[in-house]
Amino acid sequence: MNRPIPPTPEAVEAAFAPDALMAHVLAYDGFGIHRSGTKGDAATADWMAHWLGANGFEVSFQSFDVPHFEPVDVAIEIGGTRVEGFPQWPVTPTRGVPVVAPLTRVTTDTRHRRLDGQIAVIEFPYGRPSAFLTATYCEPILAALAAGAAGLIGVTTGPTGELIALNAPPKADPFPAPVMMIAPKDAGPVLAAAASGAQGRLVLEGEGPRPAPARNVIGRLIRPGAPTVVVTTPQSGWFHCAAERGPGIAIWRALAVWAAARQDMSFIFASTSGHELENTGAHAFIAEAAPPPDAVRLWLHLGAGFGARDFHEPAPRTLYPLPSADPQRYLAGTPTLVPMLKSVFAGQPGLESVYTATPEGTAGELAEVVRAGYAPTFGAFGGHRFHHAREDRADKTSPEILGPLGRAFRAAMEAALAEG
Repeated sequence: MNRPIPPTPEAVEAAFAPDALMAHVLAYDGFGIHRSGTKGDAATADWMAHWLGANGFEVSFQSFDVPHFEPVDVAIEIGGTRVEGFPQWPVTPTRGVPVVAPLTRVTTDTRHRRLDGQIAVIEFPYGRPSAFLTATYCEPILAALAAGAAGLIGVTTGPTGELIALNAPPKADPFPAPVMMIAPKDAGPVLAAAASGAQGRLVLEGEGPRPAPARNVIGRLIRPGAPTVVVTTPQSGWFHCAAERGPGIAIWRALAVWAAARQDMSFIFASTSGHELENTGAHAFIAEAAPPPDAVRLWLHLGAGFGARDFHEPAPRTLYPLPSADPQRYLAGTPTLVPMLKSVFAGQPGLESVYTATPEGTAGELAEVVRAGYAPTFGAFGGHRFHHAREDRADKTSPEILGPLGRAFRAAMEAALAEG
């Protein structure tokens, strides 16, 4: 194929300009909901593929099915009060037959009693939730369903007071009863009803569940005989995910311009769907499309939420935005890279403490990369305050946060490749 002329040094610098990085976040946010298999996810894949093609990569798609459900009406009604929620995957809808039953509170002291004919209500401990398979969430939910609950409502308690969606396994059997999550800011009437045993009406309606196609985007810029570098980032998530996904996507796109300018390396760039379904797309890419570990010179993974805005939190559910980055973020690398990463990311809160990358000590797709034996490798991930919340929009990051991150990741790539 006729490749475009490699970018000039000035074009590479422009790609890493703070406003250029922020423009990618704004565009990504504009695609809407990014759940795997949705229109927003498909539009994102096309957008990422076009960018790679414009920078000289040969682009392909890797397709796979995901369990898709489009919520239409998800709520618990108690008397004249209606509290809206969000389904927990794997989804069991009510299919036109709402669950009408008394609500009951389930705690660590009461979780072993029978719950037949009741709607269980579980208030999870404060945290920054992320995944259903975490014991804090899956154990009480599965125990309540095994005890006969006719439905279940979870209260995802976190720093914002908003509902938090939980990542889920893609091939699990549906729950034996409908399960939904609600926001702690809305939970008062539900908790009061559960305390008194008041009757409620749980409805969980939507389109599906059904298999839906999702796509990984894979770009290859192969220079015969040159070592291969892999750069990956997830592209999907529960809602808009602007600060969860946006910084990684923005820097991935800037690095594609940088890669097009380098003539001494081959590059494979991949953006993967299926993230919220326990990294389904990353599993597929590693298993079917990535080179074997001994054929990869370096792998960088740009994960979740490492470039999100920090907030003052003077009181529960009271947040005042700050210009600085949320330090609840992590940088990890295989052992030979750790000293260099500490130097490059010095002074970046949360990232200056570099961890040795192990499958157990990392998260998300980075853990899959390390588990598969790729080294040297490094990557970043985090869990900001609006992680997995509907309100994670573009205002949860900024050009001032993204600019230093983009420069640092480019410097780290150059240093890692210079080490030979």
